[in-house]
Amino acid sequence: MRLEPIDHYSCSAGRPWNEDQMGATSNAMWMIDGATSLDPPRLHSMSDSVWLANLVSQQFQESFAEPQSNAQSTTSAVIRECAQRVTAHFPLPTVSSGPLPPAASVGLIRLLDDTVELTLIGDIVIALFTNEGKVITMHEHRSFLEHEYSDASIVDPYAQSRAVRKRRLSYIRGEGHNWVLSNNTDIAVNLDLRTYSALSDPCLAFLCTDGFARAIELFQLAPDWSSLLRAVATDGLGPLGTELRLAERSSLSSTMVKASDDASAMILAIVPDA
Repeated sequence: MRLEPIDHYSCSAGRPWNEDQMGATSNAMWMIDGATSLDPPRLHSMSDSVWLANLVSQQFQESFAEPQSNAQSTTSAVIRECAQRVTAHFPLPTVSSGPLPPAASVGLIRLLDDTVELTLIGDIVIALFTNEGKVITMHEHRSFLEHEYSDASIVDPYAQSRAVRKRRLSYIRGEGHNWVLSNNTDIAVNLDLRTYSALSDPCLAFLCTDGFARAIELFQLAPDWSSLLRAVATDGLGPLGTELRLAERSSLSSTMVKASDDASAMILAIVPDA
């Protein structure tokens, strides 16, 4: 099997920096959504989450540059290496009273000898579709979306800030089995990882951040994910991204913590060996 690019899209939330990062090789594709920094930056001029997203993407690029067998460069080992590199700048323990380390959601699709491996950390949407748009599998954590709704319901901005920080720390610690990639290497043995047998027919692999997922989850710009994939397979991701930004700007109020968010998506074809 091999991956062949079809389209990608990324747009920041009206800022001069973008905390999303994506990449792909012939055997792996990934989406990284840096969580909005809650403290002044230490490692990047704008946001430490930009630094982390770039770090993880570069690590994946190096680790998955060549076709991998099932025994090489396990996903767990690569994720552990990323977390260890964060601890060099933000040692454990992490406490709510001090600066929080940068954190990120990660979605990763790997093609191994005889399997397709899906790894989900945080609130990335991962999906495999047939070429006709039928869902083969969809992988996402609804609890993250629910938490963003609940935090947005807090009227006092200081109380909302405290709630967001508390929630971020719980994700870093992996409480309730909800994780983000940060400076906690325990994540490497708690990965939400799924494998599927090698596919005999070509299919589409899709990754997007929660910012892009608003097109479905918040604004209903398509009736469902299958409809969305059929549309972007024909017209590309750009028109839907533009429509999403228009919907955000025209919305009188938002039930989310952030009225606008960095939005990124990518779609590749998984092509079986001849």
